[in-house]
Amino acid sequence: MRDVPESSSLRGFYALLVSLSRDISIEVGSLGIMCLGSGTYFYVGSGLGSGSSSIEGRLSRHFGGAKSIYWHIDYLLSDSHAKAIAAIYSETYSRMECKLVKRLLRSPRVRVAQRGFGSSGCSCISHLVLLEGLRNSKGEELIWQKFKELGLRPKRWTASRSR
Repeated sequence: MRDVPESSSLRGFYALLVSLSRDISIEVGSLGIMCLGSGTYFYVGSGLGSGSSSIEGRLSRHFGGAKSIYWHIDYLLSDSHAKAIAAIYSETYSRMECKLVKRLLRSPRVRVAQRGFGSSGCSCISHLVLLEGLRNSKGEELIWQKFKELGLRPKRWTASRSR
């Protein structure tokens, strides 16, 4: 896995690695109160548009710190115990995020973190998954493998790229 050079208007989808340093309880819009345990999570999102809706726009927002709360993931990342670590992404013009979530949920160490999270625009049970017993680097390896299984060429994005 490696960081990739900057380019403009990347379109595709991504899996954002989020680490929770302790158990949290937060209110997430219409989902209500959500309780999550400490651990490693992946949020799978779309970046098929341009500008703020591109991969760069979405990931810059996720790694960017203070912002207005709009998306489910914004609620999670606004908690001081949640930290965006890295993202694995792939350029594509096809909607692949639901395929990735379904493939991840077939893995024995992955489970739904919160019903309805990030999936209000599709039929998925959730776009937020918990990696049980897998810490950051092992979690990234699993996601990288799932992107490859979908026939994609994954790339890595880190916080330093968003600055």
